[in-house]
Amino acid sequence: MSAPVHLDSVDLQILELLRADGRRIIRDIARLVKLSPAPVRRRIARLEDSGVITGTRSRRIRPSSVRAFRRSPSCVSRATPTSTTS
Repeated sequence: MSAPVHLDSVDLQILELLRADGRRIIRDIARLVKLSPAPVRRRIARLEDSGVITGTRSRRIRPSSVRAFRRSPSCVSRATPTSTTS
C-alpha cells in the first residue's frame, strides 16, 4: 500500500475542478486556483505520480486516496467554474 499523500487546499481545489471536468486545460485551472500554470502542472503531475489521479484521458480520481473530499468540500468553494456564452 502506498504512503498517504499530503493534500493542501489548492490540491483539493484542483482535484474538484478535474472531477467536474477531467478535460479542463491547465491554464483555466491555474486561473481558478489563482496560481500560474507551471505550479498547477507540477501539482497535477505529483498527484498522478502518487496515484491520486489515475488515467490520462479523463483524469480519474481514486476516491480512497482523497478522504478529505468527503470531510471538507467547502475548501473548494472559491474555485467555481464560470460559464461562458458563445
